[in-house]
Amino acid sequence: MKILVKNYQKLLEELKSEQRLLLPGYLIIRGQRYYHRLNGCDRGITRQTEKIIQLARQKYIDVLITIITNYLAAPLSDIHNFRFSTHAEIIASLPNAYQNLPDHYFYQTSLKSWLQQPIPPPHHEEDLHYPTKAGYFVRSKEEVLISDTLTDNNIPHLYELPYRSGNFITRPDFTIKNPYTGTTSVWEHHGAFHLKQYGEKAHKKILSYTKSGLIVNDTLIITYADDITIPGRLQEIIDTTMLKI
Repeated sequence: MKILVKNYQKLLEELKSEQRLLLPGYLIIRGQRYYHRLNGCDRGITRQTEKIIQLARQKYIDVLITIITNYLAAPLSDIHNFRFSTHAEIIASLPNAYQNLPDHYFYQTSLKSWLQQPIPPPHHEEDLHYPTKAGYFVRSKEEVLISDTLTDNNIPHLYELPYRSGNFITRPDFTIKNPYTGTTSVWEHHGAFHLKQYGEKAHKKILSYTKSGLIVNDTLIITYADDITIPGRLQEIIDTTMLKI
């Protein structure tokens, strides 16, 4: 619980820092035209997409900050039962001017640069035989299914991005960003966990992740062979972990 609260405190500070860099004011719509309202004055910005995006993100962060602040202020006895709003519920709560904007207008502002960061060449690159919808190659057919499910859900992710925490350095299968909160999660798939040597190594790796502060079924997603074969299981994982606040 302490780790979870600490993570939300960190997220709250990150959202506040991002918000300070965004355009202040509000988005107003009249007919088909958009306006930027600031200090009681309205200025037309219908063709200024970047300003509309900044105002959309600004408003979205307002809601996120309120939700997380309420969570952190909740009595410890109630914190397990705290219900976070879904993305759809947040959008539904916004004024009309924001309702029909493209979904990506609400994404974290630094998401594009995160996706474009350079990644060191993978180890044993010759083992990357299987193409994905996203255009990169992976090591197994099971990883293809995970990658393609992420792509189908428009989940920003990177393959084998190095992860570092103290002396623990590894390359998880997938690193995922919640596009709305900016929260980063690691996804490790252990398709051969039933094999003793593989399973022991995977178990040690999971322990190292948790010691670094990642939380299983939250910021650390672990899947096994059965998760691939159960219909709808990958989608369930995405819905309940990666797209939640």
